[in-house]
Amino acid sequence: MSHWRSGKLKLKCSIGLLKRALIGIVEEWESHLLESEEGKLDLYDYQGNKKTGEYFLVIPGKGDPHHHAAPGFTYSGLGVRKQVDGTWVIDVDEAGLSPEARNITGKINSFVAAEKIKKIASQQGNRIVSDQIEGGKRKIRITMPIAQKYQIHA
Repeated sequence: MSHWRSGKLKLKCSIGLLKRALIGIVEEWESHLLESEEGKLDLYDYQGNKKTGEYFLVIPGKGDPHHHAAPGFTYSGLGVRKQVDGTWVIDVDEAGLSPEARNITGKINSFVAAEKIKKIASQQGNRIVSDQIEGGKRKIRITMPIAQKYQIHA
C-alpha cells in the first residue's frame, strides 16, 4: 500500500543543489537519477500507476515500468516538482525508503541550508576548514579573518 507524502523544501535553490543533496543522502542514487529541465518526468507508485505532476527530478522505485528501481526504494520512487513561487516539493512514499533515506525532506532542507551558509561565508572572505558529520549532526567549521585592530600583539 502506498503512503505518499509531499514535503515542501523551506529554501529556494537550484536543481543542481537538489541533485547534490539527494546524492549526498544515498550515493548510489546518482546513476538512477533522472532529470528534466522542463519538468516533464513521470513518477510511478509501487503498482505502476502514474502519479500526476510535472517532475524535474525523479528517482525510480519498483513500480516504474521504464527504469530499474534505485537502491533504497522498496515501493514507489521519488519525484521533485517546482512550485510557482520557485520552491520545490518532494513527493515520496517514505514507508518504502531505506532507513538512511527516511525524513528525506528534512535531510534535503539541512543540506541546502548548510550549502547556503558555506557560500555566504566564502563570499565574505571566510575559509571553510571542515564540513563533516559528527554524532549525527553536520558541523561546519569556518575561520574568519580578524581585523588588525582586534589582533593581539605579544
